[in-house]
Amino acid sequence: MVKSILMVVSLFAFARVGEEPRIPDAGDSAELAYATPLAETGDRCDMTIGSGDACASGTCVELAGGDAGMCIPLLDGVASVAAGIDHVCVSTSAGDVHCWGDNTFGQLGTAGQAGSEVSLGGAAAEVTAGERHTCALMASGAVRCWGDNALGQLGLGHTEMIGDDETPASATPLGGVATAIAAAGRHTCAILAGGALRCWGDGSLGQLGYGDRAAVGDDETPEARGDVPTAAPVSDVFVYPDHTCLELASNDNPCVGVTWNGKIVYPQ
Repeated sequence: MVKSILMVVSLFAFARVGEEPRIPDAGDSAELAYATPLAETGDRCDMTIGSGDACASGTCVELAGGDAGMCIPLLDGVASVAAGIDHVCVSTSAGDVHCWGDNTFGQLGTAGQAGSEVSLGGAAAEVTAGERHTCALMASGAVRCWGDNALGQLGLGHTEMIGDDETPASATPLGGVATAIAAAGRHTCAILAGGALRCWGDGSLGQLGYGDRAAVGDDETPEARGDVPTAAPVSDVFVYPDHTCLELASNDNPCVGVTWNGKIVYPQ
């Protein structure tokens, strides 16, 4: 059997491409344990939510509090983890995506069915999450999103929820192959091959970077809106609930939106 390290991730998190999950502190309001393989040994462990202590050996994680009695299977080969307000999703090295938590807005993508695996019709390379929506970067470079869509968070050109009673069958039209993706709050950004950037969802604070406060994805697709204007190709993107920051090939680091301390970085 495989011995697994259990790590804990806060449900309130911002997304950064390639970022490792942080260990939550006492101020975090919700936590979830997940497992990553360490070495071939003879045991596996469980962890109780909100605790750093391993409990009885078994095959799944037992949740405490309001989710007492819910059992989450330990997953080997966790490649990425993403947390929304009240749900968590992980992708594995095998390309699977599993989600747990609240599914009021379809953010689990399981169409109300039992089990945690999301049916995406292909292998996922990475998963990211906003408040109540989730997106997966597929190995093919396509992006599939599901969950709350009131402000176009899914980038599909409409505002219907996806994932509550259907699986995420449609890719977000980007007009190119995505190489990285990040979400937080109610918006998502994807870097395309060549360094172009597309962002969609809530733009009320200018956080999409298009120079206005319009949403994208509610009545037009990211492909139709086009590239976010940048002075150089985008190397990395850092998405926060109300603002977005970029790392450009020129080593510049512009930000758009409103920061946590209320500073307006767009518009001036």
